[in-house]
Amino acid sequence: MLANHLDVVTGQPNERPGAAFERLGAAVQAKLDPGSIVRWNEKIGGRQIDATVRGRLGSAAILVIIECRDYAEPIGIDHVDQLDSVRREVEANKAILVTRTGFTGPALDKAFAVGIDTCVLRPSEDDDRPGAGKPLRSIAFTIQPFGTNIRDLEVELVDGTRVPCGLFYKLEGPGGDCKFIDRIIKGWLADEGRHHPNRTPLHLDVLPPAKLLKDDEQPLVAKLHCVPDTGPADFQLRALWEAPEEWVFVQHGPDGTVQERTFFQFPDLLTLADRLKLDPNIGAEP
Repeated sequence: MLANHLDVVTGQPNERPGAAFERLGAAVQAKLDPGSIVRWNEKIGGRQIDATVRGRLGSAAILVIIECRDYAEPIGIDHVDQLDSVRREVEANKAILVTRTGFTGPALDKAFAVGIDTCVLRPSEDDDRPGAGKPLRSIAFTIQPFGTNIRDLEVELVDGTRVPCGLFYKLEGPGGDCKFIDRIIKGWLADEGRHHPNRTPLHLDVLPPAKLLKDDEQPLVAKLHCVPDTGPADFQLRALWEAPEEWVFVQHGPDGTVQERTFFQFPDLLTLADRLKLDPNIGAEP
């Protein structure tokens, strides 16, 4: 589960519950606006704020406050009321409420009425389809040593051409089932690819060819190509597969509809989260 993973990867002994999720929420803001100053666990006028974002709009200084709630149940209207009160007290220009499990209907309505953004930060799922699509035939990629970071990803179309691709693109099979490309690759490597020597080119056939869900076209994929470099420890490989590579940050409207969806590589978020953990009072911008 998400909470357990965060405790292992980013949590500190005896720190307050939810601190790791707060750092991830702050890291998302640092990724979205690298020109701003992002801080975790800041006090303003005696109020503890999970994360803050400071920037400028023309000649005006802008303050955004963020509350992150790592709860098992959807967030209710009382949390919206509390954040609205804090926003007015510290005179913030904007407030954002982030959770991993969503919001109740009344909470969404109240947040929309008072101008609070309601966002969900969670591991991406197969239903998070990024677009319509293109049919593909193969995928080429490399994996960094001792980890599961996949880079230099390309897909090969049925006509043999290769084009750049993203990990969060999906393949749609003939039956309409959809899977993220990185999950297809990692599932295959965990089962078969790890038996091959490191840096040995591997080829995975996708037959019949599957559609690549990207943009408005649907090219067909028939093969996946990779050169794995996962290190010598099978145990390490299996353990790392459990951590989701792709996370999604979703902003919801008052009726629960998705207004915006942004994908992040989880290791990238952890890098920024670790910086905030070591020194939460410095800007998290690169």
